[in-house]
Amino acid sequence: MARYTTHLLAAAAIISLTGAGALAQPGEHFQRSERDGYPIITLPDHLTNPWPDELEEAYLERVRASIEHNADPRSYGNKFFENEKSSYPRAMMDFLAGNRDRALEFLQAEDVNRDWHRHTEGIDFFASFTLKNQMRKYFLFGPYMEEDYVQRMHRGATIWTERDPLRRPHHAFNPDREGQGWTPEVRNSWVDIRGTDNLRFMRDTSIYLMAEETGNEQTAKEVLERLRYEVSAMYDIGMGEWDSENYLGHSFQPWLNLYDFAEDEDVKLLAKAALDWMSAAAAVKFWRGGFNGPTKRDYYHPGAWRVPAARTFGIYFDSPVPNPNPDYDDTFTITSAYRPPPAVVALGSNDFERPIELMMSHPPYGHYFNQRGADRPDAFETQYIAHTYQLGTLPTGNIGDVNGFKMIAANESRGVDYVIVGSGDRPQRIVTSTNGRDSVGQYRNLVLFHNGDDEADIHFFLPRSAEIEVEGEHIFIELEKTWIALTPFNARWQGRHEEATERIAEDGRGYPDDMIATLAGSGRGGACGFAMEVGEAESHGSYERFKRGVLEASSLELNGGRARYTASDGNTVQVEPRDGLARVWRNGERHDWDAHFDQYLPTDGGEAPIRQGWKEGRFRVEAGGWIFEGELDDEGRYSFSNRRAD
Repeated sequence: MARYTTHLLAAAAIISLTGAGALAQPGEHFQRSERDGYPIITLPDHLTNPWPDELEEAYLERVRASIEHNADPRSYGNKFFENEKSSYPRAMMDFLAGNRDRALEFLQAEDVNRDWHRHTEGIDFFASFTLKNQMRKYFLFGPYMEEDYVQRMHRGATIWTERDPLRRPHHAFNPDREGQGWTPEVRNSWVDIRGTDNLRFMRDTSIYLMAEETGNEQTAKEVLERLRYEVSAMYDIGMGEWDSENYLGHSFQPWLNLYDFAEDEDVKLLAKAALDWMSAAAAVKFWRGGFNGPTKRDYYHPGAWRVPAARTFGIYFDSPVPNPNPDYDDTFTITSAYRPPPAVVALGSNDFERPIELMMSHPPYGHYFNQRGADRPDAFETQYIAHTYQLGTLPTGNIGDVNGFKMIAANESRGVDYVIVGSGDRPQRIVTSTNGRDSVGQYRNLVLFHNGDDEADIHFFLPRSAEIEVEGEHIFIELEKTWIALTPFNARWQGRHEEATERIAEDGRGYPDDMIATLAGSGRGGACGFAMEVGEAESHGSYERFKRGVLEASSLELNGGRARYTASDGNTVQVEPRDGLARVWRNGERHDWDAHFDQYLPTDGGEAPIRQGWKEGRFRVEAGGWIFEGELDDEGRYSFSNRRAD
C-alpha cells in the first residue's frame, strides 16, 4: 500500500504540567480536571473539534443518564484473563457515580492470574481488552489510587516495554498446550497476539503509551510505526473490520486513550485522525439508535440501541428515542477530551438534505498483513438514505460474517424497525445466513435480489407490527412511516415462519416484537428471488398511492439468467449473476465496479454529506451547516479544519 509509511516525526513539546515528584504521577503532560465530581481530560483548542453549547448540553444529558444507569452494580465481575473488558469499566463508571472506595478497592485488587504476570510486578499487561482498561485506570484514576500501587504499575510497565512485548517469549508458555486458546500458557508472547482491528488497536496504543510513560523510547518508536500504518490504512482504503456493529466501538476506545494520554502532540493528532474517521464511518450507519448494514462481523443485534456500535457512538449523536440501556464502556467517552466534528454529529443525526445515495467500498479483512487491499476493495456497498429509512446492500448479499442486506425504518416508539433479508436454511439467524448464491442489485430505493438456487428459502426479519397484504403477485409491507412492495419471481410467499419467529422470541437475546417471514423458491428450475421497492410519504404521497403505483405501473421481466424490475416511477434495476460480482444495471446503465473504489461517493454529485476517494488520504463531511475536512499526509501528519458552511 503505497501511502503507508513508517516515517517517525520528532517529538512535540509537552502540553501541560500538573505536578512533580520523585516518581512522576501519571499524566503530568495533560490537563486533568473534574466535572460533577469525576475526572475528565481537557486538551487545548488546537487539538480539539469545536462544539457549540447546544451539542455539549445534549451530550451531558446523555452522560448523566449513562452514569445513573450504571451506578451501584451488584457486582463488577472478575479479573480472569480478559474479563476486565467488563469488570474494570463497570468499576470506573461506579467511581464516576460517586462510589469511589468500592471502585478503587476493585481496581487495585490483585489479579486472579498474578503468576502469569510475575515478570511485570503482578500487573496484567497481557490481554488486549484488559490493556484498554488498564490505560484509563492508570492515567486517569492514578491520582486517586494508592501511591504504592501506582508505582508498581509504573515499574511493571517499565519492564513490559523495555523491548516490544509482542511475541517476546513468556515464562508461562507450555508447548504441549500451544494453540489451545489465547492465554499466555498457549500463546508465547508477553502481550496478546490476536490481530483483529479492535484487539490490535488496544494492544498497540497501550504499548506506545506505557513505553512513552516509562521512557522506553525505542519501543515507543517501533510501535508508533504500527500505529501510523493502521491510521493511514483508514485514510487510504478503510478498516478490514469495517463498520462492525460489534467491534467498531471497541476499536474506537483505545484511540481515545492515545488521544487523551499521549505526550507527543503529533501522536495525539494521529489518534484524533483515527477518532474523526471512525466517528464519521459510524455516523453514516447510525440513525435513531439503529445501525444500518451492511457491516463486517455482524453479530445479530437487530433493534434500536441493541447494536454495541450504536450504543458507543449514540452518546454523541441525536436520537428522538433515548438509549434505555447505556453501556458501561461509556466511561471512555465520558471522561475523554474528544468530541466528534460538528459536521459528523449532524451526519449521525441525518441533518442533511435527503434522499441521498452513497456508493461505498471496503477493504479485505486482514489487509494489514497481506496488503491485498492495495489492489482493489473487497466489498462494494450501496447505501440509500431517505427521509424515513436507510437501505443498504452488497452485490454479494450476506456472506460469511458480513451482513449484506439491511434496512432501518423510523418508528416513533422503538426508534427504528429493522428489515433484514437472508437466504438459506437458518431462518432464525438471517442476519448473515446465506446459501452463497445471492446476487443483489440496488438503485436508490429499488433492490433486485437474485438467488441461483431455484429451491432457496429467502427469509425476512420484520417487525410484528408490520401490516402485510398480498395482492396478486405483489406482497405489500406497511411499516409505521415506510412502505415496501415485494414482487417475487419463481418463489412463493409463505408468510410468517412460526418456528423461526418463536425461536427469535425465546432465544437469549429475545425478539418478541419481531418475526421471520419466508419466501420459498418454487423449484421450477433457473433461479428465484424478488424485487423490492420502498416508498414513503415524501416520495409517493400515501400508502394507497404507493400500492396503486406498484400494481398499475411496475413490472418484472425474466430473460435467461437476467431479471429486470421497472418501478412505479419508471426507474429500473437489472441483475445478471456471474462468477464474482454480478452485472448490475441501474436505470439502464451498467454499473462499473472499477469506478466504485471510493470509500464514500455521493451518486448525486457534489461532496455532501461525506466524500472520500480511494487512497486519497483525506475525507470531507458536510452536514448540519458545518464542513469538516481531515487529511493524513504521506509522512503521517494529520491536519483538520471545522468551519461553518456559510
